Parts: sequence; structure tokens; C-alpha cells
Amino acid sequence: MITSSCITVHGDNGSGKSTLAKKLAKVLGYSHFSTGDFARELALQNGCTSISDYMQREREKDSQFDIDDVIDGQLKIELQKKNIVIDSRLGYFFGKDSVKIYCILDPKTAAKWIFRGDKRRAENFQSIEQLEIELKARQEKDRKAYLQKYNTDYTDSTQYDFVVFSFFYENEQEKMLEKVIQEIEVLEKKKQFV
Repeated sequence: MITSSCITVHGDNGSGKSTLAKKLAKVLGYSHFSTGDFARELALQNGCTSISDYMQREREKDSQFDIDDVIDGQLKIELQKKNIVIDSRLGYFFGKDSVKIYCILDPKTAAKWIFRGDKRRAENFQSIEQLEIELKARQEKDRKAYLQKYNTDYTDSTQYDFVVFSFFYENEQEKMLEKVIQEIEVLEKKKQFV
């Protein structure tokens, strides 16, 4: 039985982190919060069709506007709650006492999976190779931005309690979920004896 009240899930693009976080929350009976969903909802509530449109409009009003500050503020609120699973790149960073999970997937495999299964995300790309290049570029751009703003490298797996290699769970989300639950239980047992 899992007793940790806050679990944070981060992962590479296409690694299944969001699906894992939602399923984990459901199985545990916890609430779920996604910074990506929060940002998209924020954009919609403000009459924008995308996060980038929302950011552009807000920067026209205030050149100092930074959506990360808004997201970070809400993330910190969510991290204070009990029995919650959080899907966020910075959940591990702000949630020091959370169980921290990192789902790793190489960009080539991620591009194949996204191209095959996520038409919304793949529609702007002509090929798997083009999507792979975009995924690599985005990860490096985000990694550098987070290093500069927060002085943390979210791709450094040593900052997490454990790592899930998503490659081994293609089309097997239930097995991935079972493995994560087992790892959390092992982690909690270790903490009891420290």
C-alpha cells in the first residue's frame, strides 16, 4: 500500500508520463494535476487557442509577463495538497518531499510513437525524422532555459527517486503502471529503515 501523499512525474516528450500520471492517480484514488493541462486551460479561459497565442497576447500587455511564473505559482499550491499525482517538468524541483519519477524515452522512438498515435501532435510534421529533430531541439532548448532560470537540469536522472525506461513498455501502459507502483512501495520501505 502506498502512503506517499505527493508523487511527481516528469518525462521526455512522448514517454507516456501524462498517461502514467493520470492512471497512477486513478489507481491510488489521488487527485491529478498537470502543468501542461493547466497552461492550455489558462489559454482557453483567456480566449486563446494555444499557449503561445496566450503568451504573445499577455506580453503585448506586459513585456515582463512570464507564463512560467503563473504555472510555478499554481504548481506550488498543488504541491501543498495531500494525495496528489503531479505531471510537471519541475515537480521534482519544487516538490522536494515528493516521490520523484522520471520517464525516459529517446527522441527517435518518441517520434515514432507520436507519429503513429498522436495525430494532433504529429500533424505539423512531414516525417518521423522531422519530428525527431524537433523533439531533440525542444528538449535542448527547454533544458538550457531551465538551467538558466532555475539552475536545474531536469534531464539529470540523479535528481529523481527512480527512472522508468518507457522503451520497455510500448503499448503496455498497465505493466508500466504496475512497475511504478512496485518501485514506489520499495522506496517507501527503504525510507522506513533510514
